[in-house]
Amino acid sequence: MPPPGRIRSRSGRTPLSPMSQPWVEVLDYACEWAHGETTEVNVATKIAEGIYDMDDQSGNIEYFQQAQYTWNNVYTDNREIDLRDFLNDVKTLGNVKVNCSDTANLFNIFTVAIGCDSDTKRIKKVYDPNDEHPYLETNDIIKIGASTPDDTVWGYHQYGWLNGKAYDPCVEVWYDSDWKVPTNMTQSDYESALFSVTDYDSTFIRLVVIAPKP
Repeated sequence: MPPPGRIRSRSGRTPLSPMSQPWVEVLDYACEWAHGETTEVNVATKIAEGIYDMDDQSGNIEYFQQAQYTWNNVYTDNREIDLRDFLNDVKTLGNVKVNCSDTANLFNIFTVAIGCDSDTKRIKKVYDPNDEHPYLETNDIIKIGASTPDDTVWGYHQYGWLNGKAYDPCVEVWYDSDWKVPTNMTQSDYESALFSVTDYDSTFIRLVVIAPKP
């Protein structure tokens, strides 16, 4: 792995940032998950599923409401993800926790590393004190690391985006008569499967910065 540094997000299709010089460990994970796949959709699907099923030393990565590796103000485009700490923690710790910003940025990193021109996208509520539903309200979902479904509320939610389709390694949703990691889903199908209330704004998030902790 090269020395840690600040690598800015993509400025064009070639090279694909923020992994225009992919880290070996990123390629190891991405190529293992996508082994044998020959289409971009299938490659991205396997990577999203791989992140969702990723193990730490205790056997699973768990969901936590606050981002653990992504530093961001959720209402701006300023963010950084500490990829080195994440990869080290997965190999050495048994209590690795992530939220949707972490998993969406990981999807972006692992997919661009092998040539998929992905982004992330964010859904958030615009605060209104008179709003009957002030937060994002989900259907029953199975969050990363969990084994049983439940519903939850969020102030925002971030997920992967590739060729106009949603990929979300943070959750499984009930879709087409089964629990599935959302992959290659239209925006409308994704929204219907994930949310019980769909009164929100959606915004593309294109800035991903990989950085060490100071």
